[in-house]
Order: sequence, then C-alpha cells, then structure tokens
Amino acid sequence: MNAKAPGLEATTKLVARALGISTSTLMHACRPAMPADLGRVVALRRQVLGELVSWDDEAYLRWRYFASATPATLWILDLDGKLIAMIGAEQVSVTSMAGEWVGHVMMDLMADPAYSGSGLGVWLNQHLFATASFTLAVGANENSIGLVRRLFAPLPSRESLVLPVAMGAFLRRHGIPRRLSQVLGPLVHAGWALRRRVMRPARARDVTLRRISGFDEAMLAPLRNDRPRGRVEISRNAAVLNWRLFANPRARFDVTGAFRDGVLVGYVASRHVDRDDGTRSTYVIDCPALDCERAGIVTLLLDTVIAAAARRRNASVHAVMLDPDCTRILHRIGFLRRGEANYLVAGLHTTDTNLLAAAAESQWCITDLCFDSDGQF
Repeated sequence: MNAKAPGLEATTKLVARALGISTSTLMHACRPAMPADLGRVVALRRQVLGELVSWDDEAYLRWRYFASATPATLWILDLDGKLIAMIGAEQVSVTSMAGEWVGHVMMDLMADPAYSGSGLGVWLNQHLFATASFTLAVGANENSIGLVRRLFAPLPSRESLVLPVAMGAFLRRHGIPRRLSQVLGPLVHAGWALRRRVMRPARARDVTLRRISGFDEAMLAPLRNDRPRGRVEISRNAAVLNWRLFANPRARFDVTGAFRDGVLVGYVASRHVDRDDGTRSTYVIDCPALDCERAGIVTLLLDTVIAAAARRRNASVHAVMLDPDCTRILHRIGFLRRGEANYLVAGLHTTDTNLLAAAAESQWCITDLCFDSDGQF
C-alpha cells in the first residue's frame, strides 16, 4: 500500500521549496484559467500528451472549460507568465436516499515534465479539496494511479465490459488468424446469439423508443425523482446532459429514449469509435432507467445499440461502469469482463460524515458520463 500524503500545509511547503518560491507565491499562482490562457494550455497538453491528441484540442478545451453551459473549471499554476501545471474540476451532484451533495470530479491533471517529482499533482488536488464537499477521482493512468491511491479512499473499481458483435473481426483483434476467424466467426456468433436469447432479461413492454436530440427538466423528472435504496448515483440534469452529449466537439453521441405513455423511463447514449487496428466499436457512455424495471428497460435499450452496431459492421460494443446491478444485467445480455486496468480505478475524498455513511452503506453507480475519455480508449 502506498504511503498517505502529508496534509495541505506540509505539501505546500514541500512544493514551494522544490520550486524555489515562497508558499504565498505558490498559493497566489494557482487560479482559474481564462480564455486568454488557452494557447498555453494547449501547448502544455501537446507537450505532455503528444500524439495521443487526435482531435481539435483547442475546440475541445473551449467546450469543456469556457462554454456558457460548462460545469467545469480549469485551474492553472502560472508562475511569472509560465504555465507549469493544470487540473480540471467538473461539478457533479450525487444523490441517495439519504440526501444530495454537490462536489466535483477531478480531470486533466498534468504538469510540465521539467517539474516531475516536485509534488505538484498532490498539491493541486489538495488545494481544490476544500472548494467542494466531496471530490471524485474517476480513472487514472500509469502516472496518476499512485496519487489516486494516496489521496482518495478507494471505491470499487469500475468494470470494463465488451460484447462481441462482428465475431470474425473480434476474434482477429484477439490474435486469431484471419482464415481461422472466417471459419470460427459464424459458428461462435451463432452460439453467442443463442446464449443471449436464453440468458438475457425479458425486455420491457409497452415502451416506445425514439431518438432524443435534447433534454429538459420535465422530461428527466421521472429519472431524477427515482431514488432507489442502496445506491449512490450521479444526478443528471438537462443542462449538463445537453452540454455533455450534444455539444461535445470531440464526440457525437446517439441518444435513444424509452417512453411509456409519453413519460421517459430510461435512455441510452452511445457513439461509434474507430480503433487503432482499423476496426470500429460502439461505446456506451450512459444508460439509466427506472429502478422498478431496470433490467427490462436496459435490455431493450442496449438491444437497439447492439443492432445499430451490427448494421454498421462494428466489431464490438463497450461499456465501462461502476454499478454492480447494471453490470449483472449486461453480463446476462452477453457482455464479457475485459480484465483489470489502472484506468478503471475510482476514489472518494470527503470529510462530510453523512456522505461517508451513505458511501459505506450503498453501492456506487458511476458511468462514463463522469469520465472524460469520450471513448478514446
């Protein structure tokens, strides 16, 4: 187990000493970014991420941190006009039967490689902990996994799930030679389709599916008012969903709603992703449903996603989530567990005793709606 980090005061002294500045200079150098800082932010991200950035990063950052509807703030460490580190904080609410809390999810943490080992990552997180009642860490990489484990109380790891659709392409992706995959593909596909029909939950009835091009609060009210016992969930509101799903310049999502008598009882948001090996996959970012018939609604919605993936000849459908109940539904539908990975980690930092009690007594439900990958896995 990694050693816990010292408190903010001690970390501030250590980081200031490493940077050769006073603690007051360090505190004043950390501020919210402004549009005028965008060029330097893009340059720092290019320096750290390199070829991993395959999108218009300036447009993406404007949308995430500077658009009128954004719930996120980008904090930068600006020393004498030189931007040396940054961290994003996106506001989220979590709800359970015990209440609702407003906090944030940390993302986009990075620092100039010249300051590696200075403790900037730890300090930036600690510096922002005091600005909200809780902080979630959703996801990590090889550089940040140690920091998450030191600063955050562990939540169960999210689970990465995959459903093979074009079985031949899926087998080739996992090392089966092309000729053998052409023979095995149809046989495995037929067997897997039979398994899905036998094992999957019964689909919800008397439900109409239609495409959603925007949300309003009245539409979402049935889902927002549904607070099942034993779960802590991320709250969904119309402004954030419209910003996240319909205005994102990096990802275009398809959203299908399930309606009964005109009332929204669930929806699924997904997108199609090009993979490095030339295949395409479908990525599910969110799929909430009324708790009283969750299995049937989720099954119906995911069947539409799977059918769309098959029409496009996509190799697979992917989902990443922390939600034991929904994960069991996906397993019955035919999804497979992909295995452990550092980026699946999740953690919570809070001193709110009521939230700590709710977190200890409940299952957490986090989809990739709270993670900024947009399927860029």
